[in-house]
Amino acid sequence: HTSSYNSADYALLSLQPSGEGRGTEHLERAASSCGTLLPIIRRTMRFSRFNLLPAESATVHKYWRCHNRAFLLSGHHLKALYLKCTEIGLNHRNTDNQVKVHAYSLMDNHVHQIVSYSGPLTKLCHFMRVAHGVFGRRFNRLQRRSGAVANDRPKTALLQNDFHSMRAQFYVEANPI
Repeated sequence: HTSSYNSADYALLSLQPSGEGRGTEHLERAASSCGTLLPIIRRTMRFSRFNLLPAESATVHKYWRCHNRAFLLSGHHLKALYLKCTEIGLNHRNTDNQVKVHAYSLMDNHVHQIVSYSGPLTKLCHFMRVAHGVFGRRFNRLQRRSGAVANDRPKTALLQNDFHSMRAQFYVEANPI
């Protein structure tokens, strides 16, 4: 199959293996029929973690930014609240102690964590859903506000090897400097 889009565009389309029922065929057809559609897809479409991360056991760099880039975590008590909610997520019955946080950095407007999961990817998803859900509800109640706390869902970049893990951990731990 030949087309007119460049290698960066093709990398976007090849994130999911073709022919395995992962749903990229419609992207390939759209990209080959309309050269201007792909940049729009790249900016607006998000891919499921189930298509981007291994189904079993991995380590990821998880990060998220506060809504509107506001400094919502500017007090020590708010950072402690986030850590408590992270602990609740780690101890939740759906994670079965298969999610571990190896390093973290809590800045006033964003958070970085190095997280590993063993077993199915759903363990990581449950952890994030519980931790961020509890944090959002408690934060909004404490601040007497409503609405989003995070700008978007947390990003989870796969750490593919030991060197990548070491660099990510150094970045997370040196982030406040």
